[in-house]
Amino acid sequence: MKISVCLPVFGREKMLQQAIHSVLLQEHEDWEIVIRDDDPEHPVCDNSDVQKLFDFLGPRLKYVIESHVGTFSGVANGTVKYSTGEIIHIMGSDDVLAPSALYMVNQVFQEHYDSTTRGPMWAYGKTLSTKSHLQFDGTDGEPITYEHLLHRNSIGCPSVFWNRAIMNLVGKFDPRFKWAADYDMWLRFFECVPPVFINQELGIYRHHNDRMSVEQAKEIEREAKKVSFRHTQFKDILGRAHKRYAAKFDYDGEPIPAAHDDLG
Repeated sequence: MKISVCLPVFGREKMLQQAIHSVLLQEHEDWEIVIRDDDPEHPVCDNSDVQKLFDFLGPRLKYVIESHVGTFSGVANGTVKYSTGEIIHIMGSDDVLAPSALYMVNQVFQEHYDSTTRGPMWAYGKTLSTKSHLQFDGTDGEPITYEHLLHRNSIGCPSVFWNRAIMNLVGKFDPRFKWAADYDMWLRFFECVPPVFINQELGIYRHHNDRMSVEQAKEIEREAKKVSFRHTQFKDILGRAHKRYAAKFDYDGEPIPAAHDDLG
């Protein structure tokens, strides 16, 4: 199955190159990289080494430069918009994929393909934490319940993968959330269908002082509490709204063709 690795970019050319290299080293070969550059004044392609890497990727790369969006959710939605794979993954340009991650993800989705009849599905695995030079700093990730996730986001974004069927049902990353849109999305996924836990390291999260999640730690925590409260108090209302949306529209806001009727 084709996997779209979606890379929102906010500069940091050196780490972006390492992120791309981690995709090139994967055993699974049916993939594409979709990059949306959020800085039209100083795009990463101005770096000659980055441009050489882009040239090497050829048709397996989609690179789009668009005006400042300024939030994770906005740029993430932009990358997904241009993706064509059956499986979607949002990868921070600060992070890298673990060895064999795409192979294992493809195996799991293939195993569930027939049983779900192309229905909604998502999966996550373990996330390695490292310092900027990939020095080991711990591992996170274990099977959790929806109730656990309601109180704490313990699913690392570098290790989450999903299919288009589930995004058709729950919609895009919510642009009202600047820092915790991924947490909101995992909860919406969970309300649709429980995830498959892959007991393997899939993504590597790199800690460094310039990372936005470090700079905005307090703001991220505040917004995560808001997301948790929203889903705790208004779960039924949100669920009915998503079902009504899914009955009429797909991810890009167009009517769902008859062939998609079995997704819900």
